[in-house]
Amino acid sequence: MRLRVLLCLLFAVPSWGQTATTGSAETKGPCSPAITGSNNQLTIKCQGIPDKLGTQLVDLLNRIAKNQTDAETMITKLDACLKGVKEVREQQLDWRLDDSQRASLMALLAKAPKARVSIHAINDRNAGLFAGDLWATFKAAGWDVGANGWTTDFTINQAIRGVQIAISRSEFLPAATEIQGALSQVTGTKPNIHTETVPSGGPDAIFLAVGAKPLSE
Repeated sequence: MRLRVLLCLLFAVPSWGQTATTGSAETKGPCSPAITGSNNQLTIKCQGIPDKLGTQLVDLLNRIAKNQTDAETMITKLDACLKGVKEVREQQLDWRLDDSQRASLMALLAKAPKARVSIHAINDRNAGLFAGDLWATFKAAGWDVGANGWTTDFTINQAIRGVQIAISRSEFLPAATEIQGALSQVTGTKPNIHTETVPSGGPDAIFLAVGAKPLSE
């Protein structure tokens, strides 16, 4: 676990300089390795990483160089760490419809058969941002989405990602299918349509459940 934390810190906080120890080379980037001097000396230059952490990194690289089996294990752990850092950074970016997406979605929804829509979001900042954008776009396209906006809903599965569509009766299916197609075309993700799964006591409407921001591939 100590190693995993070390690697995560290294890539989450770009930068520091440390000599691990041929020739001369120049590289660019926040963490740049360069072969310098003689005696097979490798210099890694990064900014902002403490000396102690840099020393630990060099020790790790030396251990990997001596043990190829260990190297494969470390690379696997490093890949997992980098994926985790990427996911965290993605989740920190706002999940919104940009102006072009709003216009495209509104145009598609304006031509679709309309029904009442109730928009609910899990208790999550990005889910709320996206739910608000959806509500405003549906309303502008002439759909009945109520006057009070979207709802934070603790009764839906708080672990869902993206948008899920539920309908209480088959008459809503054509409009729900249009919503599914419009969201797929504009956002690149295709919501599932669930039948007979509107929460007990929920509105007689198409139910849009907005979950956590989807992860990119």
